[in-house]
Amino acid sequence: MFYKISDRDLLKIRKEIFLNYGIPILFFNGFEKSPFLGACYGKNNLGGLTYDLIRISVTGYLEKITVHISKGDRYIKIFLNIFEIKPKAVETKELESVDGIKFDLPPNSLTQMRLRSDDYKIIP
Repeated sequence: MFYKISDRDLLKIRKEIFLNYGIPILFFNGFEKSPFLGACYGKNNLGGLTYDLIRISVTGYLEKITVHISKGDRYIKIFLNIFEIKPKAVETKELESVDGIKFDLPPNSLTQMRLRSDDYKIIP
């Protein structure tokens, strides 16, 4: 009587949603594929998907969005981190030879936050 979707099908559906709606909106807002060495854009080693996108803001800050679509999870997790880099980069192409792991290790990753929307009655 109840339909249960498989983890594989759920992963495929969330991937299609993100690729059809999320990526075009992010690209429209100035984000692009991360040029960092070791950046992910698609399948990861855990059976899920990871997308790293960056942009340099008007004020010169590096804005990094990491999207995780994990197998067996029902969420599309989007993490935003903002960095002040010195010397300032004008274009993302200047960051091609930089190892991106420097922007994923603590203390930088401690700024992540998850918003739930499943049981709120008013805006949190």
